[in-house]
Amino acid sequence: MNFIDLFKSIFKSSTPLPAPPAEVRPPTPQAILPLTVTLINVGVRTSRAEEFAKPLTLAMQEFGIIDPLDKAAFLANGLHETGMLRYLREIWGPTPAQLKYESRPEMGNTNPGDGYRNRGGGFIHLTWGINYEQTGKVIGVDLKNHPELIAEPVVACRSAGYYWYSHNLNSVLKESGFKAVVKVINGAYNGLDKRERLFELLKKELGAA
Repeated sequence: MNFIDLFKSIFKSSTPLPAPPAEVRPPTPQAILPLTVTLINVGVRTSRAEEFAKPLTLAMQEFGIIDPLDKAAFLANGLHETGMLRYLREIWGPTPAQLKYESRPEMGNTNPGDGYRNRGGGFIHLTWGINYEQTGKVIGVDLKNHPELIAEPVVACRSAGYYWYSHNLNSVLKESGFKAVVKVINGAYNGLDKRERLFELLKKELGAA
């Protein structure tokens, strides 16, 4: 594992996982349509925008991503990590770095094939068995035994919403800026230019600029 992957795994695994906020009411169709249009306007394929607008709206509402600036930052990172909602699981080579995901019991990858099973997944790519297990417990999905569920739209969005909430990224954005948010999520600044371009587009779409 390279330094970036190691830093990312240590940060993710050492961060406490607080309980999620209280349940909220489902959004109305009128609340979903604007996000569908926003996603299409920034380059998401229409069918994927229509599929993910509702679960993304629900997840943002559930986990307190309400301010337009927070929404723009959340969506920019998730859209980058998923290739504009095309890839809800990490593309697997395996590369040399991915092969090092195996045999990492301290990260919850204990059995042969766990590196692949617990590869990046969700709207903000969750990695490692320990994170799948902990996040699954909080959102009520058995991700430990069924990590493939991370690619389901509702689970993908709720896991990302919870990651954002549990790492207090609204505050990170407010206090330290978008680049600091990318550092928390990525462990470095991979794809920073593309993330920043999406952030600027989304700020305009959401009225945050």
